[in-house]
Amino acid sequence: MNLIPVLIALLVIMVTTLIWIFIARRSEIYVHRKERSVRKVITGMGVIFTVATILSYWQKDFSDYTVLIAVSLLAVVSLLDDIMDLSIGLRLFIQLIVAGVVYMAYPVLDPWWMILLLVVWMNMFNFMDGSNGMLGLYALVVLASVLFSSGLPVQLILSGGSLYHMSFILILALLVFLAGNLRKHAVWIAGDAGSVVLGLLVIWILLTDRSGTALQAVDEANFSWLFIPVSCALFVTDTGWTLIRRIYLRQPVWQRHRLHAYQMLIYHKDKNPVLIAFAYAVLQLLVNMLFLISGGGVWMAIGIFVVLSAAWWMINRNWPEKSDL
Repeated sequence: MNLIPVLIALLVIMVTTLIWIFIARRSEIYVHRKERSVRKVITGMGVIFTVATILSYWQKDFSDYTVLIAVSLLAVVSLLDDIMDLSIGLRLFIQLIVAGVVYMAYPVLDPWWMILLLVVWMNMFNFMDGSNGMLGLYALVVLASVLFSSGLPVQLILSGGSLYHMSFILILALLVFLAGNLRKHAVWIAGDAGSVVLGLLVIWILLTDRSGTALQAVDEANFSWLFIPVSCALFVTDTGWTLIRRIYLRQPVWQRHRLHAYQMLIYHKDKNPVLIAFAYAVLQLLVNMLFLISGGGVWMAIGIFVVLSAAWWMINRNWPEKSDL
């Protein structure tokens, strides 16, 4: 097993982290959210996920550069948004273009409104960045589950297909990211440049893993396609019900809020954000392992979402009529 490419990737990611810290502090690229205003928190650290993607392409010589182009476009626009607050219309327009690229790359994504679901998926990861450690731990669980589903030992993952190599490099980037984010008082957050890009990368890896239509992925019949929503079941449930609640309260869905279940626990019930992030990650890991080991199935997936929906309503049974925007 050749560890040199892995060590090079880790070194480049760490150097990129230090460079971004320097740039962010010199240019004052900090979070402007009122709940983080007491401390200066660097935003845009998610650039390391784009760097990890470029390294994966370089080390594994991918034949299809579609996703790299899509990731680069999304990263540039999202980073500009972190720096200067672009309009919601421009951001959504770029996200729709990127989602359209993924849609065309996977004919199985039918009908056309799957493009809208892809945009929702990417923004679901953006929501995670609102709580310390949540984005990193959650993505770590999903990618680790993909590697587990391959059934391959680590040495074959590193020397084998491009899909799993990229997953491993992204895991390294996530560990570096968590070093400054998995704290009560975070040093940095991913920003749109990291959270939305990570959402795109995760769905691309999951689609490739399920379909086998790109890279050197596993056989399509290995596991059910249902693993895609199940792999993020906690946040799919949370995002879905929160969206319904915001529509019920007649609130603009694009505005910041504190109505997610994790936000209710942190802000309204005074729970430690790091503990909540660990709880979400551990529960999602248990769900993924249960689904993968048992072979999955429609009824198991339905059961998972029913149980999670019941838990969501238990947490939010005394929700406020208006959130703190």
